[in-house]
Amino acid sequence: VMVRSVAAAMAQPGPHGEHSEQAIELVVAAGACLDWQPQPAVSVMGSDHRVFARLDASSTSTVTMREGVFLGRYGEPPGRFVLRERVALDGVAVLDHETTFATGALMGPGAQGAARTMTTEVYIGSRLPQPAAVVSDNCLHSTVHLSPVCALAVSRA
Repeated sequence: VMVRSVAAAMAQPGPHGEHSEQAIELVVAAGACLDWQPQPAVSVMGSDHRVFARLDASSTSTVTMREGVFLGRYGEPPGRFVLRERVALDGVAVLDHETTFATGALMGPGAQGAARTMTTEVYIGSRLPQPAAVVSDNCLHSTVHLSPVCALAVSRA
């Protein structure tokens, strides 16, 4: 199964300042294939949005799961955006991680820095990308293996 979206999801401020949530629950059975690559979310100034992405997959499945965020529209600061990802293979957690993006100290050099985009990709299957780390003035990319059949790639730019 291949899943795409037509446009980015805009995380807007709530009418009374309340946060918004998106829950994604993906289950991939033994031998099945899932290619999940929606357009990135956009964290709009003043928003407070939380995404919970959970993937339960068989170690014999083939999966690509991409989640991404743009921090603010052009020329504006972002709102608050929390991405929590949990990946389990055959019922055993191989990834359980939360990343928070917000203005203030989190945008400083000791945290996110000036980067405006972040993408994570989880791969499950026999053809994993090689472990790697690339750091430049305007980009960070890292790929790590979480198990013999699962890898995580993270990019910041």
